[in-house]
Amino acid sequence: MIGLYNSLLPAARLAARAWAWRDEKLSRSLASRRGAESRLRAQASRLEGPLLWLHSSSVGEYEQARPIAALWSAQQPDWHILHTFTSPSGYDYARRLGEAPLVEYLVEDSPGRTGRVLDALRPRAVVFVKWDVWPNLVVQAHARGIPVALVDATLRAASGRSRWPARALYRELYERMRLISAVSERDAERFRRVAPAHPRIVVDGDTRFDQVMRRRQEAQRVTLPDALDRTPGIFTCIAGSTWEPDEALVLPEFAALTRLSEGKRVRLLLVPHEPSPARVATIEAQCASLGLASVRLSELERAGREFQDRAGVVLVDRVGVLAELYARADVAYVGGAFGAGVHNVMEPAIMGLPVFFGPRYRNAPEAEALIEVGGAAVIASPGDYERRLKGMLADPSTCRRMGDQARRYVEANLGASRRCVERIRDLMEKSPRAKEDS
Repeated sequence: MIGLYNSLLPAARLAARAWAWRDEKLSRSLASRRGAESRLRAQASRLEGPLLWLHSSSVGEYEQARPIAALWSAQQPDWHILHTFTSPSGYDYARRLGEAPLVEYLVEDSPGRTGRVLDALRPRAVVFVKWDVWPNLVVQAHARGIPVALVDATLRAASGRSRWPARALYRELYERMRLISAVSERDAERFRRVAPAHPRIVVDGDTRFDQVMRRRQEAQRVTLPDALDRTPGIFTCIAGSTWEPDEALVLPEFAALTRLSEGKRVRLLLVPHEPSPARVATIEAQCASLGLASVRLSELERAGREFQDRAGVVLVDRVGVLAELYARADVAYVGGAFGAGVHNVMEPAIMGLPVFFGPRYRNAPEAEALIEVGGAAVIASPGDYERRLKGMLADPSTCRRMGDQARRYVEANLGASRRCVERIRDLMEKSPRAKEDS
């Protein structure tokens, strides 16, 4: 199957380049990856000391890689860690954060290119995060005795990797890996069905739990306008990572809540998933049509304008502060579940907030678990959101109880990063390359 894959690569590249005329993100990714080999080989000539290679597809996978990298660097500061990406959004995000010194696009997946890069970099291990496995990188690393691992590994029941012909290809790839560390027993069992002879398919949990704990600790150190601090007597709702269907639900029901709040002060922090100028202007118009006063976060930051006593909306018009804003709220709504699937529900949960979301949440097992433990609930029909919020206004103990359950669920699942780091270190110590280097 590896040979068949390589025989189809030229046609696949032609098809991708043809489609790139319509897809700016794909076009940029292809262009950037074409130059990755020379940049990586030049980088290798300047590096001294051992190297760990972590590959993430995009932003979400990088969030899972970050706690592993942080723990590895804390324990072994003389090591280099290379982060590679296939997505421009992941690459840009890592560059913007600035915590990873070595960030690059993944080289195009061919035997020659991946082999030359591996020979130049000589990594002690190649670690794929979650799912984005590239065949020639696996094969060439395995041929050189470099341990290959898949961590935070997930395999959905409906994944094409479980069906022929992809199943045959992935069986060959998984069998070349020294370790598959799954996030749950269900995922591990699916990997075992694809690669039944694999000796090291284990369950170590999901490092996203560790990452949201890191974000909680960092959130307390981020400066935001004083008007956004938790204020006694103001009930603060936050709607995070919202899309148009979420806003069409949240805004009218929040407006209704303000009319029925019986003199209690309420406010809404609205954080669109993509806060482009056009989207922000559209939401401002929606607020005005509902009689809601709104102010942009940038206005509060620039002018120091205090939040008005009357009910209203703070419209967040920039990215990168969602976790910090969760820390300043009382209850959270997480967007996406009226579309492709709910976004990250763990960030508000670790802050001790009750979590609400729409009906399409099966993409996130942690959303299901939060419902089971009583830390989250589904907004299934018109009026649900308003009724839930009104109930919490009338009985704050309900809000605290749900928030405590949500926080405890996340805290009970910490530790995956430490387990992954220990397993990666163990792989290196037992590899033929480690013996050669010693």
